Order: sequence, then structure tokens, then C-alpha cells
Amino acid sequence: MVPPGNGIRITYAGGHSKAGELIGRVVYESVKEAVTRHRANVRSKTIQ
Repeated sequence: MVPPGNGIRITYAGGHSKAGELIGRVVYESVKEAVTRHRANVRSKTIQ
């Protein structure tokens, strides 16, 4: 998310830039957490 008109404009955010690296880390950790939570949720449900 980018607030309009604030901060430094980034023209490139590929994986070999600092911005791309940071975005990649955040996405990776977020997906890992979501999968972990989903698995815990599925295991806690009983089949009827």
C-alpha cells in the first residue's frame, strides 16, 4: 500500500533491489503464517 503523494518514489522494486527484497520477505512471512493458521484451524475441526 502506498499513500498517495507521500515518501520517495520508487521506480523499480524487483527482487534485486532493497524494496523488492523487503516486499518479498513480508509476503513470504505472511503466507507462511497464513498457511500455519489454516492448518491449525483445519486440524481443530471434527468431521461429522
